[in-house]
Parts: sequence; structure tokens; C-alpha cells
Amino acid sequence: MLEIVERKGLGTSKHGANGLGRSIESGCRWAALSALRDLQAEARHYGANAVVDIRNPPTTGAPPPATAYRCHAGAFATRVELTGVYAIVAERAGPTPAAETAETK
Repeated sequence: MLEIVERKGLGTSKHGANGLGRSIESGCRWAALSALRDLQAEARHYGANAVVDIRNPPTTGAPPPATAYRCHAGAFATRVELTGVYAIVAERAGPTPAAETAETK
């Protein structure tokens, strides 16, 4: 199990993709993956090995579910904006939950 050892700061990435010749789903996926890649690179720059609590920045309207993201798609371009916390994560020391269950039987 991983645990957060240290939080290094908050980051934001806005990324767009060309919408011509792509489906909305493809453009949104491409923009989201590019934004995630940028967050990961920035985390490494700050000495972090992970980005946690990734979500869309607050806007008007209902937020998307925790496992989804908001994508702004138009006729010519799509755009995704994500925020996340740069963090150092490490394996939690001690027995795993499965090992604890086996020991208590």
C-alpha cells in the first residue's frame, strides 16, 4: 500500500488538442493524457515522484465525478485543465492487509 510521505505543492496543467479529424472522445483523451504528462514532468522537477488528488479546477456547475474529468470540446480544438498535488509517496511499512487477515485466522 502506498502512502503520501510529503506534499510538495500544487500544480496546474492546461492542454489542448487539435479537433480536426478526431472524434470528441479521442481529442479529449489526447488532451487529458498530455495534461497528465505535463503534471508528471513538473512533479519530477520539484523532486516529487507522484501527482495525487488530480481533478479539474473549480468552475461553475457541478463538478465531474472523482474518476472523470471535464473536457471543453469545440469544432476545431479540445481542452483539458487539471490540477494536482506533487507528492513523494512510498510503500507503507508493515504487514499488508492480506497478511494480517491470514495471521488472524
